[in-house]
Amino acid sequence: MVIKSLEVTVMSAKDLHNVNVIHKMNPYVIVSLSGNHKQCTHVHKNGGTSPRWVKLLAFPVDEARADLLILMFEIMTEKTYGGDKEVGRVEVPIAELLEKQGDGKPKQISYSVSLPSGKTQGVLEFNYKFGEELPGGCGNTPAPEQGPTKKSDGQGWIGGLASGFAGGLVDGLAGKLAGGLTDELFGIAQSEAAVDEPEAAVDGPEAATNGSEVAEEK
Repeated sequence: MVIKSLEVTVMSAKDLHNVNVIHKMNPYVIVSLSGNHKQCTHVHKNGGTSPRWVKLLAFPVDEARADLLILMFEIMTEKTYGGDKEVGRVEVPIAELLEKQGDGKPKQISYSVSLPSGKTQGVLEFNYKFGEELPGGCGNTPAPEQGPTKKSDGQGWIGGLASGFAGGLVDGLAGKLAGGLTDELFGIAQSEAAVDEPEAAVDGPEAATNGSEVAEEK
């Protein structure tokens, strides 16, 4: 199994479809191999319809599976509200890149951008080259997926704190409920025992009375 390094430099895009109504778009690109090994460019703030990134990314490519692999570019725009939105995408077969690689020097290439509607608008430009062979097992271990280097909302530690607080609150309530139930059951048992004791004491005089009656008859 031959694993090669595919180095991709996402250069720029132009004449993209503007999915924003008022403000300029903040485009970035998610690049992957058939949806795996996802990596991202930075966000070009106010890049609009002609953003530029010049971001170098690297992917392990198994030549034996080249016919099955697709280099995917998902062009997104960062939005403050409602979640990021897809602008368009480009999909290039790895086998096609292998055929066009030439003398091993970086090769610049451009592809039309497909819109979610199925139409095309705009062009994505990138450079690529296949590098040295990597150790045979490298391709079997997926690279960690990276999110776009654009923002950090701090939701990780807040979510953990909220989860811990909620867990402690639930445990505390459960403990109090269990303790109260135990005390209540114990109290009921004591009350029942106390009620039984006078009944046993009442039996004594009745037995003594019966004994006197027998003596008088004699």
